[in-house]
Amino acid sequence: GRAVMQGAMSTPPTNLYTAIGFKLTSGLMFAAMSALVRHLGDSTPVGQIVFFRSAFAIPPVLLLYALLWPIMQRFRRVATVLPMLGQGLFSEVRGAFHSRKHHFKDETDELGQAASDLADTLEHLNTLTQRHARQLADRADEIRRERDFISSLLDTAPALIVTHDAEGAIRLANAHAVQTTGTERSELQQKGFLDSF
Repeated sequence: GRAVMQGAMSTPPTNLYTAIGFKLTSGLMFAAMSALVRHLGDSTPVGQIVFFRSAFAIPPVLLLYALLWPIMQRFRRVATVLPMLGQGLFSEVRGAFHSRKHHFKDETDELGQAASDLADTLEHLNTLTQRHARQLADRADEIRRERDFISSLLDTAPALIVTHDAEGAIRLANAHAVQTTGTERSELQQKGFLDSF
């Protein structure tokens, strides 16, 4: 980050020279307009001077509009594309910023590059998350199968098998224990070990 910032500060961007040129041109145009108003001030009615002064100001405004239009379009594209990151459309985000090239680099290009990098990072994290979720689901299935197998072994054993906690509450009773006591499994689990046996 710091090296990029120092590099950006040491070499001015090419559009800086363009901006300086536009500033000088606009200053010259307004100086010419001011000289023209002073020259025509004595012989021309004020209404005509105001009209021509306004007409003289329209070309720079139109030029500014023409220069800003592509930049505003790029900002609009950024605003349209960024929500796609939340929808997981990572390749579309990258494609939107790499599909069109233009002469001058500016902040919208940096924003587009940052969005592409963010899309790469989010896609990688999304892949890792999905992989971990699959691993957890597989492990949960494996534990469920092991539990079912152990339960079936306990239920088929011809012996009383009962487990209880430190307070004596029954946590597990096999089918033989249920049959011997004549009590439902759910009722056994509500009773204490000493009350049932």
